[in-house]
Amino acid sequence: MNYGEIERQTFKTFLAFAGLLIATMLIFLNITSNFYRVSNIAYTNDTDLNKTSLENLKGTSIWLVDDTYLDSFYSANPLVERISIIKELPNTLVIDVSISEKIAYIQDNRQSPPRAFVLHKNLYIDDVETNTGLLSVKISNGPLREGFYEEIVTFVMTLKKYSINISNVDMEFDGTSIFATHFNSNFDLGDPSDLARKASVVGYYLTEEPCNGEIRLVYSEELDSTYSRVTFKHNGKYGTSLKLSSKSLLTIDGNIPYFNAGFMWYQSVFNGFNSSVEFSYVDLDDNTYDNTIQILNPIEVPNIDTIYKDSTLYFPWVGNPIEENEVVWLVVDGDLENKIPYISIDSVGNNGLYIVPDSLSSLSLGEVSIHFERWYQNSVDGNSVGSMGYGHYISKKRQVRLVSN
Repeated sequence: MNYGEIERQTFKTFLAFAGLLIATMLIFLNITSNFYRVSNIAYTNDTDLNKTSLENLKGTSIWLVDDTYLDSFYSANPLVERISIIKELPNTLVIDVSISEKIAYIQDNRQSPPRAFVLHKNLYIDDVETNTGLLSVKISNGPLREGFYEEIVTFVMTLKKYSINISNVDMEFDGTSIFATHFNSNFDLGDPSDLARKASVVGYYLTEEPCNGEIRLVYSEELDSTYSRVTFKHNGKYGTSLKLSSKSLLTIDGNIPYFNAGFMWYQSVFNGFNSSVEFSYVDLDDNTYDNTIQILNPIEVPNIDTIYKDSTLYFPWVGNPIEENEVVWLVVDGDLENKIPYISIDSVGNNGLYIVPDSLSSLSLGEVSIHFERWYQNSVDGNSVGSMGYGHYISKKRQVRLVSN
């Protein structure tokens, strides 16, 4: 028997046991040590929460704190979507709290009185009275199928991937189908299922072209009145005209204009010639866009009484020569469809235009009225709304004789 080998093995076993014992004692000492007991708790989101269950962790060994302590906190705070605990030795816990996002304002009209509440991303329902910039969902009939609110959440989360102001979108469920509207755009989404895919279609349509606006200041010398007009359109310059949401604000020289539903524009009227007007637009995100639109130059018809139909004629105007960003038309018979070819922006410095025979070929000989129109394109401050601005001077009409040589 090799007693030396036995002694060596016994000594190794003793060392291993002693090391284990020391490690256990150190762990025990750390766990029970006051030095490692929680005394400070900090919150990354200091929202009004019920923190009782977490504050009860004070005095607990920091080594024993884990996610099993969070169940009661979730139960006491249904608005919390996620929470994590970060340990900062020796005695501090940092609590990182994420609050569930507000998704939609729900109006359930199936009961009396109707119920209004906010739907959160985690499906928590919070009773409120007013909408604060959320997508609105009106429920007019029912019952609701299982998973209805989950579908609303996926619809909104998908739509947020597009450059759309969600508060401009309204939805309504009639018990069978769900509908979405965005200003003058209407979408029949069918039954409330697969709304994430349907939201992609809606989002693509609504952002295919940006919202476009036009600010125009028009003076009519004939009426001696200045008209300030603002038009908003979806899908470009020739798209659908829009009426602003009540949550946005447009003012002209500090006053709210009236909305002309026939022409779909906002307008203010001033007596006399007003060469400069202040326009201010506040969008749904509280961004303010201020623009001063001006009529750069007046223009008048010269004192003539005859124009010739079948010969080229240089026709001057009374007023300054063309400047940068200006266009001039000579309009015959008061109809813009019969406007003479205009002097374009590259004709800076000219103070007249040529009338060629082809321009008047559709007109009958005799009395006609003529007037000048002068447009100046202003630079504007704006996002996709209010992106064009024009000053427009319309001279008095003058009766002349159209004759042939």
